[in-house]
Amino acid sequence: MVENNSNSPFLVGALQQGKFEFLLIAPATSNTVAKIAVGIADTLLCNAAIQALKAFVPVYIMPTDYREGVVTTRLPDGHEMKLRIRKEDADNSRKLASMEGIVVLQKTEDIFKVFKKYFGLGT
Repeated sequence: MVENNSNSPFLVGALQQGKFEFLLIAPATSNTVAKIAVGIADTLLCNAAIQALKAFVPVYIMPTDYREGVVTTRLPDGHEMKLRIRKEDADNSRKLASMEGIVVLQKTEDIFKVFKKYFGLGT
């Protein structure tokens, strides 16, 4: 899907009409997590998450910045890069985890568990 604005494509209508069992956002950037945590719906993903919650559709989110601290990642050229996960970003992930209707996923394997729960798929 290519986002034209926060309502295009019109994913929200399908969510509200019960055409989806759940909404999965993985990965979710710190920007997306922060917006959903405070109710800002100015992008397709944020709007879809907020509207899904209003329609009682479960929302599963896997934040990129889950736990405060330093992580090391490998760049495409093979070099390592250290990134700081800020306290504020980790706090927003915790806020999401406390919100009704949202399940925060911590590991990639958790995504398979979501699909298995709804469709009997996964490992």
